[in-house]
Amino acid sequence: EGILLAGGPGKPDRMQYAIINIMRLIGLRPILATGLGHLLLASATGAKLELLEKPHFGNEIDVETASVDSWAKHVPQNTRAASEKTRFKTDQTHLISINRKSLEKAGFQVSLINTIDDTVEGYENEELLIQSYALSFGGDDKFTLSCMKRFIDCMEEHRTGRRRC
Repeated sequence: EGILLAGGPGKPDRMQYAIINIMRLIGLRPILATGLGHLLLASATGAKLELLEKPHFGNEIDVETASVDSWAKHVPQNTRAASEKTRFKTDQTHLISINRKSLEKAGFQVSLINTIDDTVEGYENEELLIQSYALSFGGDDKFTLSCMKRFIDCMEEHRTGRRRC
């Protein structure tokens, strides 16, 4: 009931065939994308990619919601105050980012940002749920659980016709 675009390895500029195929999938079902899939999906929507000045390599890299309420119904209330943005620890390995202005021009809003350099980590619109660059692994992983909950909620809304997500 949804489409998962997984990570690499690969270089987006050498994967035009994948971008063309992803363009055919847009709008059919909610989409969850991570890693290379996140970049390819952005490219398929017309957003531009750019090299990071300082690549993101490591674990426990903080990612934060772009607004206070953007993830409110998907994050357990005991993990944040009602007036706070939600922060997650993520594991990341990438050196390419999505240009924020081109992403917004393509009709998306930024949902997650990297707290180190304010780069785009997650984006969405009303027709697609397009998720983050990184996922986390380990015991108490609120980030990945929140991503999966949003994706499941979006698939349910799509299935019942309440919203395309």
